[in-house]
Amino acid sequence: MTDNIRIRFLVLFSVEPDKMNAAGEYISSLLSKRFGGATLLSSTDENTLTGFWAEDGSQFKKLYEGRVHREPIMGLMLSVLPEDEDEAYELIQKSLSTAAEKLNLNTRHVHVETMKARAHHFDIEAIRKTGKGLL
Repeated sequence: MTDNIRIRFLVLFSVEPDKMNAAGEYISSLLSKRFGGATLLSSTDENTLTGFWAEDGSQFKKLYEGRVHREPIMGLMLSVLPEDEDEAYELIQKSLSTAAEKLNLNTRHVHVETMKARAHHFDIEAIRKTGKGLL
């Protein structure tokens, strides 16, 4: 690897609040074992993200007329090297499918976005040791 370019996945899907912790741990663990880490954006009732969607939202319209639903959703972020993008997408699909079966989730539709990002990492302790870490 010669640069810090990554492909970031944002994955959003509905999960029953009482199954959020189990689903989040299961999926994040599988992805972390292959790609080194994943970020769970919600994991308990108190931190559940809320998704809104119109019944006819899958159609591309200027105005949606279907009833608007509200549901608890889980968000997950995963950043991978560009050459791992296809494998990561496949593992996301398999991980969620397996979690839905094993944990008896009502999850059905999954929203996945990908974007190009730059990753930077630093060690706070190393910066503090140089004396350049304080304002």
